[in-house]
Amino acid sequence: ALDAQVRLVSLDGERDLSIGEFFVGYRQTALKDNEILKSVLLPKVASRLIGTRVADFYKVSKRGSMDRSVANAGYCVWLDQDGVIVEARLAYGGIGAFAMRAFEAERYLKGKQWKRATIEGALEKVRDAFDPVDDLLASAVYQKSLVANLLMKFFVEHSGERGERTIKHDLASQYVSRRIVGSPEAEPEAEPEAEPEAEP
Repeated sequence: ALDAQVRLVSLDGERDLSIGEFFVGYRQTALKDNEILKSVLLPKVASRLIGTRVADFYKVSKRGSMDRSVANAGYCVWLDQDGVIVEARLAYGGIGAFAMRAFEAERYLKGKQWKRATIEGALEKVRDAFDPVDDLLASAVYQKSLVANLLMKFFVEHSGERGERTIKHDLASQYVSRRIVGSPEAEPEAEPEAEPEAEP
């Protein structure tokens, strides 16, 4: 989401690759046999992007850490003084062989106002950007819904529509199911215990 590059080094010299070029498959990289990863490079924010930068990362898994993600998302959006989206980066992991970006949705957001209607217009493009498969953690249908829900969650938490994300009826409730916190499968609510009958 931050346009990072990697620097690879060998006896033949150095070369830089974008993150998108570095990962080529599941647990596969573009490293040659005689190369090692020397560093990860994060570019400075260009002067044309100076304004407000909004960024966050989300991970959905059964446990909060040390667990494979059902999906994860890294977002970075730059806004100008008028609240117009100058650049957007929507990166997702856990739903394919390696991390990928929703390029079509990024292009759609660029030049538009940072508001709910804009994000709603991008949700379908985010869903269409990925083709997950059913696995032991979640169904493909759930994962496609999740990538869009996370984008709306990001907007709600970083806009004037911010609400308490742990409250069932917050502003994002129609987009973000409670099941994305913790297990991907919603846990049924416990039935209230019956009060003991009074002894005669």
